[in-house]
Amino acid sequence: MIKIAIVDDHELIRTGLRMIIESNMSMEIVFEAQNYRTLVELLETNEPDILIMDLFLEDSDCMETIENVTRFHPTLPILVLSAHPEELYAVHAFKKGILGYLNKAVVSEELIEAVKTVASGKHYISKTLRERLPYGLTFSKENNALIALLSKRELEVIKLLSKGKSSKEIAETMGISPKTVSTYKLRIKEKFSLSSVSQLLRLAYELFSS
Repeated sequence: MIKIAIVDDHELIRTGLRMIIESNMSMEIVFEAQNYRTLVELLETNEPDILIMDLFLEDSDCMETIENVTRFHPTLPILVLSAHPEELYAVHAFKKGILGYLNKAVVSEELIEAVKTVASGKHYISKTLRERLPYGLTFSKENNALIALLSKRELEVIKLLSKGKSSKEIAETMGISPKTVSTYKLRIKEKFSLSSVSQLLRLAYELFSS
């Protein structure tokens, strides 16, 4: 029996998750929380096999929540559900220690598979996100580590590239010099073993374009 904890500040979402989970005889919900504070309290007296959490809670920053949970409960697998574009947040969330990321738009189709995968200690990537990963990358330990090498500023550069911004426009947006932008672009190319600007642009579009 897979014991599941849910934290989401929308009651409708929790109800929907409960209906899907309770339809599976091998799973049970041990508790539900609507915010981070309640989650912390309930984790003191409960030991779920997996935590399903909304990316954004009313009383906590999303990445900070993930960091805190993984710090104090390092063996607890986390499956994130989000209504936000996966390519914008998934890489950051995986870097912080989650094992699965699922868009709320496809929860009813993939939830059971995602729960079983994450509860077993394996990474789960939704089908829509898998299609957006550059050059067939997956979140294996090796490839996840590769993506995690990108700094916050490098991710910002590549996101702006995906919007068709020139180096000059990126520099103005970020408040840095065009030369610094070129340096970031070179570092990204090196980390992903890219040999041309066109490959860099393709990577940017596959990661961040809608």
